[in-house]
Parts: sequence; C-alpha cells; structure tokens
Amino acid sequence: MSFNKTNNLGQFISRDVKDDAVLEYFVDRVEASFPWEQVEEIICKEYGIRVIGLYVINIGYDDLNFRAETDAGPVFIKFFCKEKTLAYCLSAAQIIKEAAGLGIVTPGIVKNLSGFEVSNVSGAYFSVMDYVTGGDYYSNEIYPGKKDIEAIITNVNLFQYINTTPIVVYNPWSAINFTAEYNKNKYLLTSFESELIQPTFEKFATINLGVLPKSFVHGDILRYNVIRSTGEMNWIVDYGSCSILPRIFEFAVMCNDILFNTSDLDHVKEIYDFAFNFFHHLKNLDSNEIDVLPIVIQAGFALSILAARAEKQRDQTGDPSQHDYWIDKGNAGLNYFRTTNFQFN
Repeated sequence: MSFNKTNNLGQFISRDVKDDAVLEYFVDRVEASFPWEQVEEIICKEYGIRVIGLYVINIGYDDLNFRAETDAGPVFIKFFCKEKTLAYCLSAAQIIKEAAGLGIVTPGIVKNLSGFEVSNVSGAYFSVMDYVTGGDYYSNEIYPGKKDIEAIITNVNLFQYINTTPIVVYNPWSAINFTAEYNKNKYLLTSFESELIQPTFEKFATINLGVLPKSFVHGDILRYNVIRSTGEMNWIVDYGSCSILPRIFEFAVMCNDILFNTSDLDHVKEIYDFAFNFFHHLKNLDSNEIDVLPIVIQAGFALSILAARAEKQRDQTGDPSQHDYWIDKGNAGLNYFRTTNFQFN
C-alpha cells in the first residue's frame, strides 16, 4: 500500500516510528481492505474497549504489532502478516493458551466479544493480548544475567509438553533451512562473509538432521522476544516460529542472540557454558547432539547474515538498523567460533 491523503498513518498513529517509509514497511505486511484510520473503531467494536493511543512496535520482520492505550489499560495488538492463514492464526492462539496453562510465563490472549481469540475484519486477522509493562532485552539494550538465563531456559524447557501441532510458515531465519538459504542468497554476501560462512556450510552438510531428537520448539528466543517486566520476570512472546524441530535448535537460537553479547566477548564462553549446562541438565542431551551443537549455532549466525542481507535487498524501506544488527551479530559470532575453536564444557 502507499500513503495518501485518505490513508495517512503518519497522522493517524501516535508512534515512535518517525519515518513514514518505515511505517509503510510495517503496514504493508498485512492484507487489509479497510482504511487504517478505522482501526480504533474496529478494535472497539470487536473487543468493547476504547483506544486512546496506538503505537507501532518497530521490531520484527513478519507481523504488524501495536501497543494500545485503552480505557481498560494497555494491551498488545498483533495483526498477522498476509502470508498467515486463519488456520495458522487459530493454531498460534491455541499454542499461547496451552503455553500459559503449562506455566510458561507469557502474556494471556484476550477473547473478543464473540468469544474468539482471533478476529477477522475485511480479511485481516488480529489478536489482542495482555501488555507486559517493562521492556524487551533488545529495546532496553541489555542482556540477561545468570538468574534470568535460568528462568528463560526453565520456560523454554516446558515447550516440549505442548500438544498442539504448529502450522509452520517457511522461515528463512531457521537453521533447518540453512542449506537452501545459502544456495539462494550467497551472491549477496561480501567476499569476507563468503569466506567466513563457507566452512560452516560444509560442516553443516555432514549433519544427519534426521537422527537428532525432535520436540516442539518456540524457535525464536531472541532478545526482542523476551520481556523483562518491572517485576523482574522474564516473559516469552511471539510464537510465530513454533515448529517441531531438533530440540538443540532451541538452544542454538539463544546462542545466536540473547546469550551472545558482542560487547563482552571475553565472557561469552562463561555464559555459553553456564546456559548449556542448565539446558543439558533439563534435556539430558545425547553425545551426538552435543557434538553437532556448535555447528548448528554457527549455521544460525550465518543465517543472520544471509537473511538480513536478503531482507535489506528486498525492501529498502524497512528499518536499516535492524538489518545491520543481524549482519553485525552474525559476523561477530562466526568470527568468534573461528578464532576460539569453541567447544562446550
């Protein structure tokens, strides 16, 4: 969509996003036939709450997320991207409910006036959830300490007990798709990045993924998907990457971001080993899983570069700082493994 005098989100939304081009990038993710100026009225009609202020949450690559100030207090509103079907959205809502029932610290999902967790207005699917006061680790520019790491992994461990089968949307950021994404997007890499990633590509090709124990995984435990509330609890959000995958992939994703502080490389091994030992204690990983885990982590770092470069080329209107964050982190991670010959202890 494009902005015009009758559909000017720049005037409509109170927001932290200052550039209309960036805002358009987020809004274009959703297939909506209604004028976006009516979204306040739509939310009121569907949920019986009056929206006072609406703010775009300027992170992520898929859905359009808002924080809304309402007469019932703050809520989180997620408009699902146009690639996600109603079946997918209903499955995601069921997973959130099941996660909360297992004791995973996660915001609750709010039913609309018709008693459903997913609303459908003019072809746009959206859900309303509790808003957690605090901030995600990415936005607050912090990393979890050891007590927080234990709390996060304790939550992560409970995902294995979810019974709902997730409806999977292809994820170019997932290590399961590393080989395909490398072959498709390697031309976007700098010569330095190509040299850095090639050994990981070759090692990853030797892994027999079929023999690795699988389970339900969240698949996206990143800094901006964990909110540290004002009560110092760690809340897991964003269930868009849930899948049935080798269980070590869950931990590998954590190593790609929330456990890897590029400003404190001297303590990366200490944090990695601490988190690994706690995760291993809960999962009882087998020797094969332990052996291939460093390669899977490196594949994740390589994908951070590949996927961000592809996204950067595909849409020039997105927030470039987000692309650069992943490119820089991927380069730093691969270089760390190359220079340290890292193994878990």
